[in-house]
Amino acid sequence: MSQMRCIGCFFVYLFITVLQSCKHDNLTMPVPNENIRPAADFIHNNYEMRLFDAALQKTGMAVELNGAGPFTVLVPNDLAFNEIGIFRPTDLDRMNKDSLRRIIAYHILPRRLYLSDIPSNAVDFRYATLEGSELYASIGSIMP
Repeated sequence: MSQMRCIGCFFVYLFITVLQSCKHDNLTMPVPNENIRPAADFIHNNYEMRLFDAALQKTGMAVELNGAGPFTVLVPNDLAFNEIGIFRPTDLDRMNKDSLRRIIAYHILPRRLYLSDIPSNAVDFRYATLEGSELYASIGSIMP
């Protein structure tokens, strides 16, 4: 019986040794995905952003957003447009094109900004916008 136990231990030891000695030369570390869709294409394909997309199209900024970036777009959804009386893309035709362009450019940052980059409850952290002015943001001001 002890001889059977020794043979069993030998096979377990052999199995563990074989597993530990396996080489994994073909393992690679994942690299960041650089094939990200352009911002304007992403916005165009999102139903809750159809009014912002219409504003991008009207001002010609969709082409700019699909160009060289990086960009971070702080997109107000359709409900935000509804609160200021814009319910359909044709409602944007009542607005001056240059004024609309400034409003839209105020929502675009000429950089890649991650949520983890935004400080929590900071009151004086500013981000430059494409419009030329700066906006203030913190996690406390954008999260309910």
